[in-house]
Amino acid sequence: QNFAFYGLLFHLPGWQALIIALSNGCVQTAAYLPVGMQLLMDWSGVSFYAALLCYSALCFVAALLTGLVVPSQAEYFSAAQQVLGVPIAKRRMTAWRMQEQMQSGWCILERQGVSV
Repeated sequence: QNFAFYGLLFHLPGWQALIIALSNGCVQTAAYLPVGMQLLMDWSGVSFYAALLCYSALCFVAALLTGLVVPSQAEYFSAAQQVLGVPIAKRRMTAWRMQEQMQSGWCILERQGVSV
């Protein structure tokens, strides 16, 4: 999923084309992952597991950087309210509500006969 890029649209209003292009480019770039891992293994002689470990570390760093760059929910709502000119309803997920939704999902799975 690459929807985190869209959180940047409010912070960088003049860069919509670049942000959408980067978002779309994530999907195409993912297709090169096996090629890149094979090149890494051939070039350095590391095992497949070591190559996956390098990839996992890269993903971890990318997740941290994304967490720092993408605006918070409150910031997102305030920017959306300014752009749209109408108040935005704030729905907060609570632990109780999440538990209710998980139980509802589990009941649906049980009714469908899905064994987990």
